[in-house]
Amino acid sequence: MMSNTTRAGLLALAILVAGLFAWPVVRTARAEQLPIPKADLRNLPVTGAAPILTSTVAGGSVAYPSMAYRVTVYVVGSDSVFNVDYGTDLAPVALNSGTALVAGRLYTFTFAATSADALNFTLTTSTTLGRLIVEEIRGGVLW
Repeated sequence: MMSNTTRAGLLALAILVAGLFAWPVVRTARAEQLPIPKADLRNLPVTGAAPILTSTVAGGSVAYPSMAYRVTVYVVGSDSVFNVDYGTDLAPVALNSGTALVAGRLYTFTFAATSADALNFTLTTSTTLGRLIVEEIRGGVLW
């Protein structure tokens, strides 16, 4: 028969060992939920309706077929409608309900994409893009 002291010691040891094995798993899961920077542009002259990014951003992967994206944009020049182009047969989708972004204001948008998408962005008028930040949120978890 085991004494209570021995039981408590074995329980503490089991908790310690379980914690050591679980710690890297918890740490990895949290790291995978952090936003992944995909683009960060500053003071870029943009020609109306031309793609802003030099290469498209993949909308997902085999491991993460469904993604969410957080896009922050700041237009310096004239007001312009900001669109996301999914790279499919769809026409570009206007963000901000199709209302022009007011120059000098900061906007943040979130939207979904799948592995079939190749994302890029356009503005409807020629202007200067003060800042564009594109972040991928794996698994569609936004925080």
